[in-house]
Formats: sequence, structure tokens, C-alpha cells
Amino acid sequence: MNKTTPTKKAENDLPPKVLHTLQSEFGSETNFEISKSFKLNIGQIVSLTKLISKVYRKQTEISDLEKSISQLIDVESEQAKKLALEICGKRLLILDEDWFEGQVAKKITALGGNPGEYADFIKKYEHELKEEKEQLAAEEAEGKEDKTVDKKVPLVISNPAEEYKGLKIVFTTQLKEILEIGGYELKLDLTARVVMLLINDESQKYQKELLGTLEHSEELITKNKIKLKNEKVAPSAANWIKDYISHIGIENIMSSIEKARYLTEAENVKALKPEEKKVVSDLLEIYKSIKKFYETSKKMSIEDISIFPLSAEEGAEYAESLRKMEEEEEEASGAKEEGSVDIMDLIKDKSADREKIDQNKEKIITETRKEYQKVADLLEDYLLRRKKHEIIACLEVLSETGALDTLFAKDPRYQAFEIGYLKRNNLQGQEEDFKSNPFQTKYVQYFLKFVFLERLGMSENEGARQAAKLSNIFQQKGVTEYSQLAYLDLSDSQFKWS
Repeated sequence: MNKTTPTKKAENDLPPKVLHTLQSEFGSETNFEISKSFKLNIGQIVSLTKLISKVYRKQTEISDLEKSISQLIDVESEQAKKLALEICGKRLLILDEDWFEGQVAKKITALGGNPGEYADFIKKYEHELKEEKEQLAAEEAEGKEDKTVDKKVPLVISNPAEEYKGLKIVFTTQLKEILEIGGYELKLDLTARVVMLLINDESQKYQKELLGTLEHSEELITKNKIKLKNEKVAPSAANWIKDYISHIGIENIMSSIEKARYLTEAENVKALKPEEKKVVSDLLEIYKSIKKFYETSKKMSIEDISIFPLSAEEGAEYAESLRKMEEEEEEASGAKEEGSVDIMDLIKDKSADREKIDQNKEKIITETRKEYQKVADLLEDYLLRRKKHEIIACLEVLSETGALDTLFAKDPRYQAFEIGYLKRNNLQGQEEDFKSNPFQTKYVQYFLKFVFLERLGMSENEGARQAAKLSNIFQQKGVTEYSQLAYLDLSDSQFKWS
């Protein structure tokens, strides 16, 4: 096979095989696993992903990889070498012959590693790429999937100080790129990160810290200098916020009308190109959303709060992803054989879904040893990222261990989810009853409706089918009070909530 010369490439100019390997779901998951093993925060994760992309595009030399890691990700030199070894073995070696001209194997050896030790991992990588190929081809044909920026961000807030440190990096060095090309999944994940940091901060100090970070951010978000108090200054995030406040007055910062007036009338804004104007608008929206966060959180459920605004296109892509998911679930559950109905056949998952759920269950059990709190932390992460197979796997593990009801009965995070569902569905009158006796069957149902219908966007039929599966688990465990959460209506072969 002809080898590509090591010239710099824009990402969309990469050969299809190289681009697919870079942007694959398995590649993103590998980024996440590497980040997790090295305990990287969100800012470091984004930097890691950008670095890997630059290596693929030959804008960063493999020979300088550990040096680049030290500069971009801010880790000690020894840690940078270990991280470079992982990146070479798990993200680059697969294309060493076809794209990197043997440089990766040489680098692994130079770092004290053995390229042969990654043989099994490379086989797995190749298998996963093959599995993804048809699905990705369909998505690319529709022109809808963009994975330029990694969207796999861990969302369990275990160390608030480190999480703030990571967000500070995003707000001071990566904001422009995220606002321009982030994509809806990354923006939703970052919103969830900010929300979880603030909602769990009783002192509310991180709200002030994040606002201060934006107010002093020197990252340039537009091209040309702007005029501030009769002086030409850099078009930084901080200076755009200052211009906004000086134009509308400190007392009007939260007004959407005043923001619209600013974007229409301000001289600095008038000079912008449309794409730059949108970046400025989104910056101000982030600033406003953080500033009014605690006021908003009293009126809205936390999963409905927006920090990083989605463009109309991103919103449409997100809605389309939910619609496609619902269609797939309907297709999976709606087919039935002529003649007698086999209930167990209807209740079962598709084989591909079942395989993914079982794989995730095995991984969850290995990581948590079925410890309730650890599973709860993982589930929170998956709920915020809408990871279907992972969510179902967590729910099955919790049901099998008898801890599902404890989740929303004892854990404040899940109590908030439950109460939010009650409010959104005009069930406010049941809040006190839930607080005093949360173990009732109906509250298990409400929680599962929140998960399946609201969070995952499933149809009533598919959500009830998932609940019926959990009912079977409860029945097998002898927990009879939760063994009739949903049922199959034989008259139309549709699953319904009891």
C-alpha cells in the first residue's frame, strides 16, 4: 500500500480510513479510558483530544509527543512519557504502517515499551472499526455526524476543585473552538459539568470563580481589535463582556431584550462577521446563564438548564438523534409474529442491544463490585450523557442487588430527578408523599418514566418494555411489590405501564 507523505493535513482532508479511525466511537471511548486512568480533568481531556487530532493531521510530530503533552496538558515529565506511550499504543499504532510510516513503533520502543504488547488491543480496535463502518457510513450519507471534537467527558463530580480547574482551562483557552465547532453532544456534556459543579456547591463559591474566570479571560474570540472606552483593545472574552456591560448597564445584564439590543446596535458588534457575532452572543449567554444559575435552578429542573447554547442546526441534530432512537426502539419492539404471541420474545432486547448491555454490565460490576454508591455515580454520569446501553446496564445491576429504590429514596441527586419529574407532569401534590414514603411502587415507575421516556426519549411502548424487563428481575429476586411495573397488553401486543 502506498504510504502518505508526512505533510500537514486539515482534518477533513484525511484519507477516509484515517479519518474513520480518528473519529470512531471506539477511538473516543479509548480517549475517555486513557483520560480516566490518568485522572485528567475536563480541560486536560479536551487538550488531549486536540493533541491526538493534531498528530493524525501531522501538525504535531510523534517524536515530540511527550514534550507536546507536557506543554498542552500540564503534567510532569514522567507522567507525560507514560501518557505518550498509551497514546502511541492505543490511538496511533493501528495506522503505523498505512499513515505514520513506522514512526509510532519507533516511539514506543524509545519510550521503553514493546509494540507487540498492543497486538490484542489493535485486533480489538480493528474489530470495532469494522462493526462501526456500516453505521457510520449511513450517518455520513445523511451528513449529520461530526466528531471533530471528542464528546466523551466523564461527568461524576468527585473533586470539585479539580473540576473547576478543568473548566477554567476551557473558559480561558478553548472557548472559541468549542463555540464554533463543539457540536451538540460536547455542549450538552459541558453544560452538565457546569450544572453538577454548581448544584452541589452549597457555598456557591464556584459560581463567582467561573464568572471571574470569564471576566478575566484573555482568550481571543474574534479577529480584530474592538473599541473600549475610546481605546483599541484585544477582542478577548473579558473585553467583550466589559463592552457588553458598559453598553447596557450593570443593572440590565440579565435582560434578554437588552442583550438583543446590544447585538443589534453596538458598534463593535456591527463590525463582526455573522459567525463571529454568534460566538459573542453565545459567550454572553454562557456568562448570563452562570450568573443567574441559582435563580434559574429554583424554577427549572436541573436537566433542563442550559449553559452552552445550541445553534439551530445543533438543536435540530439533537432532536433528530432522539427521533431516530425512538424509531429504532419502536421497530425493535413493534414487530410481532402472526398467530400466538410469545411474551418473552417480545420482552427481550434485540441481540445487538443485549450484547452491548451485557458488556456494560460486566464492566460496571468489575469497576464497582456492585457497591451501590459507585453504581449510582456511574448512572448519574450516563444519565447526563444519555448513554442508553450503559443506563440500562446500571438499572439492571441496581435491580439485581435490590438497591434501585434506595437510589431515589436516599440519594439527593436522584431525589431531585424524581421531584423534577413530578413537577413537570403536574404531580406536585405528591411531593410530600414521596418524601415521607418514597418506596412505593408508583415512585419506582415515575423514576423509570423519567429515565426511559424523558431522558432517553423512548416511546411509551418501549419505555414500558424496559420496565417490564426490570419487573422480571424483581420477580426473580422475590421483590413482589415491584414485579408489576409494566405489562404486555395482548390485545395489541403493546407494553403499557401498570
